[in-house]
Amino acid sequence: MKRSYLVKGLCVALAGLMIFSLGGCKKKSTSVAADAKKNAKNAVFKKEIDISADFGPTSAKANGNHFVLMRSDSGSFAYAVGNMDGSVQPAVTINLDSESNYVSSMNVELASDGSVFFIDGLSDYENNEFAYKLVHYSADGNKLAEADLGSESVYGTAVLSDSTFVIRYENELQVFDSNLNKTKTIPNTNASQNWNDIIPNGKELYLFMNESGTGNSVHKVDVVNGTVGAAIPYTAKSGTNLPGDGYDFYISSSGNGISGVNLSQNTITEVFNFMDSNIDTSQDLNVKMFDAEHALVMSDPYSENAFISIYKKVPPAEVPDKEYLTLGGFYINSDTKKIIAKFNDENSKYKIRVIDYSEYNTMDNNYTGGNTKFKGDAATGGLPDIIMTDNLPNVESYINKNMFMDLTPMMEQNGLKKSDYLENIIEAGSKDGKLFMLVPFYHIQGFMLKRQYANSNNSISIDDYMALEKQFNIAGKSMYYIPKNTIIDYAMSYSTSDFLDVKTGKCNFDSEDFQKILMFANEFPADKDLEQAFSNVNYLGAFANDEMLLVNYGMGSFRDTYRYEQSVFGQEAAFTGFPNAKGNSRPVILPDIAVAISAKSTNKEGAFEFVKMLLSEDFQTNIDNGIVNTKGLPILKSAFDAMGETAKEPYAYKNAQGEWEKVEDENNTYEIRGKTFVYKELSQEHLDYLKNVAKSATNLKFKEDKITNLISEESAAYFSGQKSAADVTKIINSRVDIYVKENQ
Repeated sequence: MKRSYLVKGLCVALAGLMIFSLGGCKKKSTSVAADAKKNAKNAVFKKEIDISADFGPTSAKANGNHFVLMRSDSGSFAYAVGNMDGSVQPAVTINLDSESNYVSSMNVELASDGSVFFIDGLSDYENNEFAYKLVHYSADGNKLAEADLGSESVYGTAVLSDSTFVIRYENELQVFDSNLNKTKTIPNTNASQNWNDIIPNGKELYLFMNESGTGNSVHKVDVVNGTVGAAIPYTAKSGTNLPGDGYDFYISSSGNGISGVNLSQNTITEVFNFMDSNIDTSQDLNVKMFDAEHALVMSDPYSENAFISIYKKVPPAEVPDKEYLTLGGFYINSDTKKIIAKFNDENSKYKIRVIDYSEYNTMDNNYTGGNTKFKGDAATGGLPDIIMTDNLPNVESYINKNMFMDLTPMMEQNGLKKSDYLENIIEAGSKDGKLFMLVPFYHIQGFMLKRQYANSNNSISIDDYMALEKQFNIAGKSMYYIPKNTIIDYAMSYSTSDFLDVKTGKCNFDSEDFQKILMFANEFPADKDLEQAFSNVNYLGAFANDEMLLVNYGMGSFRDTYRYEQSVFGQEAAFTGFPNAKGNSRPVILPDIAVAISAKSTNKEGAFEFVKMLLSEDFQTNIDNGIVNTKGLPILKSAFDAMGETAKEPYAYKNAQGEWEKVEDENNTYEIRGKTFVYKELSQEHLDYLKNVAKSATNLKFKEDKITNLISEESAAYFSGQKSAADVTKIINSRVDIYVKENQ
């Protein structure tokens, strides 16, 4: 793989970093991927009943056999209580105390008998007026009780199975009986503890907190005696805590599914997998568990195909047989999930199970738990069959240790020719002639400035750039809202190879060129001074009038890139990398989707079926006709060229019938300093320029910041005036050199 200028602190010399520090560990008997295959049929639900409600509910909660659908508008609160059998009582609308009052769904609780508690609140920050009251209504709309709560903000609520109601304030819990008589106040007497969620479990209440130096914990609260118990050990997972029968509580993780927590056994079990249950996870889902086998699923109420349904667990023996593949990654986005869902729906032989390692990132492990698990799976040969590498830390190190298979033979076996795909994107995922990673869709990340300021390399040197700043008297303000450390980050991201030899690991940070970067960065304000420094800057028109020069941009659409150039610069712009000493910096490849196959996969043919779908002409084709958020530029040459052709067509939109209609000139304009201009259509000449920019990018951008953080730490002494640039760069060079040698 070619060296990535934008891989912050990553180089071949560090290939073993983060993985084989685990080499001395004992092999685990299983891996996350292996567990996912074992559990393949145990977390599948299917839709049992569709629920309809005429009043347009926007949220829901469940308890026992009941659920409540609700919505709140200024001055009113509407709800409808239903049963697990699908029946729903007529909606009830409550007029609140004032037209300014509002009910937050977070402060609505459904009792096990179907009655509803909620807090009627006025939060007028402008006039500093706050007033809250707690009310209790029956399912059919009869007021049962009411209590004044005063003006203190409510942080959370819960209702126990005996209708005891608990309110969490910032530093105390207040307990009410079903008639809303306050029975107990439980203060937080430990200043180092932050109280978070409260979750009911029958007549018990669990309190989640985090404490300085000890991380997250869960405690049982005795609401009768007013005491908080000791911390209960439990396996944490990122997500939202939910109540429900069958487990002590549930965790909804990142839109992927629901897991159940058993505190007595300290176990966490996958209960409901959304993708395995054919639920569209590209939209926000509101899922509430009745118990381990029944759930209420409510989609985004404003989506085109909004639904509210009751789902029931499918017995594992009734789940259709398929060959299961595992796909793992970090922060897997909704577009990728849509692709996986399409594969699962269309492929008759294989089904993909998704593992999002980021679910294991919690406060307790400083949000590194996912990476630790992935490294552990790598060290034991237990990686998922398919690996989404777009958000994977230390990608190059896995490639250098042969963790990923060479995809070239599989492409040849399936009749796919490398020559049909963009050479630079293929080469960026290759090393020593072997293709370890494919990037089917990507953005080209870089910077724009006026064309006349770029050199013959389609770039600009740091000397020439600083001269322009001096000419226009905008030193430290030539980029909008950018502080010193971000300049360091940009410079290292695009020009690491100028100061670190990727083959030998030799450092050159004590050079005059790097000192110049520090001096350049020092012109810009510190983070704390950004607002003041740019308070009088009018962003719109600033670049056109040479009041600012350089803007960060990612190209995923030829049309939108050209329109952006016009609206920001008032003319065509140069698309380049960040200014460097040599004046040869180029944009980089930012993967939207990047995929590899584990060299240890036992089903490489099945895994490649997914890769083949990503590379197919049908899938790669992506028109560029007025769509702002495309899925990125395609790797297939024919699709890349076709996308360019559609970008030249008149700007258009889809009408109600799904047909494209041209946007008339009067609705196709931009404004610079009070003057209105009509967007020009993309010419063949400028399209060719943008396509060449995309084809010239050879380095991949991935997330790494070890060395960049080290540089930022030491640069602070120069920025504060404590040390000279020469002294600081010597220290930086020494520290980076030590770091590289320690991790070779």
